[in-house]
Amino acid sequence: MKTYTHFISNIGSINRKFQIIVPVYNEEQRLEKIFSLAKDSGYIKNIVFVDDASTDSSLKILKHWVKYEKINLISFPVNAKKEGAIKAAMDILLERGELRPYTMLLDADSFIVSTVTDISINVAIENAISYLNHNQLSALSFRIEATSDRLFNIFYMSAFSDFYGMQFDHWLTSKQSQVWVINGSGGLFKTQKLHSILNTIVPDFETGDLKITVELMKQNSPINYYPLIKINTFSPNTVFTYFNQRRRWERGTMKVMWYDRKFYLNNFRRPSILAFYTLLHFALYIGLFLTILIHFIRPLTFTNYTLLLGNTFLFWQTLNLLKGIFLNFKGISTPYFFFFLCVILHGFVWLTVTVFARLTGLYDAIVYFCNLPKKINN
Repeated sequence: MKTYTHFISNIGSINRKFQIIVPVYNEEQRLEKIFSLAKDSGYIKNIVFVDDASTDSSLKILKHWVKYEKINLISFPVNAKKEGAIKAAMDILLERGELRPYTMLLDADSFIVSTVTDISINVAIENAISYLNHNQLSALSFRIEATSDRLFNIFYMSAFSDFYGMQFDHWLTSKQSQVWVINGSGGLFKTQKLHSILNTIVPDFETGDLKITVELMKQNSPINYYPLIKINTFSPNTVFTYFNQRRRWERGTMKVMWYDRKFYLNNFRRPSILAFYTLLHFALYIGLFLTILIHFIRPLTFTNYTLLLGNTFLFWQTLNLLKGIFLNFKGISTPYFFFFLCVILHGFVWLTVTVFARLTGLYDAIVYFCNLPKKINN
């Protein structure tokens, strides 16, 4: 990409080992907050903000920071989608001789927190790099937690339960040097490995995080979970935004799983934790299919449906609570009463919102693939 505006400033104290690339697209509501948190935590000078042709006031805010706070900024006049913008920014940094050996990707609605007291964020990232090199890894998935300006918002609390339970999933899958996904909220990569992957994938905002993760695993590049750096990411706080986020996640996941179905199927040829999680992802659809099949064979009464739904609800709630107990035992702690409340609320949100968001996302993905030949021909 040749057309860009470059605002890299010589501000000193920049860590020469890594850069933190933050893609920005229409984030005016959060940018001031994220900037203040990054500045107060001391890692602002290592961030390269990449404005991907925002149509709101994001670029105006960023340019103000360039002038008064001397931040690092690259802006593009044409939207390149998230991964395309990251790749183009890395190309620019490489051309200028400013591309560092390690790259942390951080969403524009997220900020970094060290879980180790008396250690700065920059030192925490350096420690993560040392861990990555010592274990001969290609990437690290950090601990992700939901945060919100509204402490008792039901959708924030549901997202908190989601992300907290995900830490157990990452811990478990990383035992085989894999993870389900390196969340876009925050992850660390060897720059050369990440750049080479970005050169081969077609940018798609819905699939990028999972696609990068899958490409690493397809190359047998080991990944691990690193909980000593926590990424707090602002969660949706309305039913509309929560529904759309879950819908987009499901649509993107199904697209990647279809395109890379050979990879996912190959995991079933050996004892694979990731294969187990693949089945768990399809548990909703398998359960619905089996329920319909059973009903046709032997019609279920309303009582049968109620018992089935209730038992399923209790099973998943118990499983999520057990995950929380285990994580607390491992030192990945959170106030347990708050977590318990979040799990209960998450169950109700899952039944009333998430199920329908996922089904809609699945439908979107099916429609996408059905129309794909037409799109190619056009």
